[in-house]
Amino acid sequence: MRPVDFSDEKIIEAGERLKEISGKVTGYGLRNELGGGTQKRLLSVWKKYAEQESAQVLPETELPLEIEELLSSTGQTLLSNLRSTTASINLSATKIADRQVAEVSRQLKELEEQTDAELNDAEVIIKKLESEAENLRKKLTTAQDDLEFVREEAKKHEREAFKLETRLKEMTGVEELIKRLEALEERAGTENSGDPEVQTAPKNADKNHNSRSAT
Repeated sequence: MRPVDFSDEKIIEAGERLKEISGKVTGYGLRNELGGGTQKRLLSVWKKYAEQESAQVLPETELPLEIEELLSSTGQTLLSNLRSTTASINLSATKIADRQVAEVSRQLKELEEQTDAELNDAEVIIKKLESEAENLRKKLTTAQDDLEFVREEAKKHEREAFKLETRLKEMTGVEELIKRLEALEERAGTENSGDPEVQTAPKNADKNHNSRSAT
């Protein structure tokens, strides 16, 4: 499709509008303002017009002496006022900066003092915690030694209890054996009480019984 052609007057009018709006004229801006056309041609027309406008410089004219003197006096007054205003602004800015620096320095000093105080407190707390930790380590060592001693004593008592239990079992077995022997003797005595021949030897039986008991 062939691009739409616009007259130079339309292009210049669009350029003037863009210059008033944004102060800058581009080929894309002209095309967007006109709603069509070739950016290259639009920008070429505008540049040619702008060059012609800049070439039309007004001729210099001499001003009357009174106006020249007035301008010179006014310029000196304005320059003096400008210098005075600038100095005043500079002085005010310096004072404001000094106040800001002083305030920042004060805040920094307060922060440093607070930090030092907190560090001192932290150092005291750390030393206290280290002392408590050392005491706990000592108590732990003592408790471990006591535990080891109790374990050794428990082993000794356990061995002694085992020995006593063994002796008790042995004694129980001996007592049981004695009881069985006494029962057998009593039974034998009862069975032999009706035999005249056996009745003649009670003293020998008692003697044997005493001998076994002693054993």
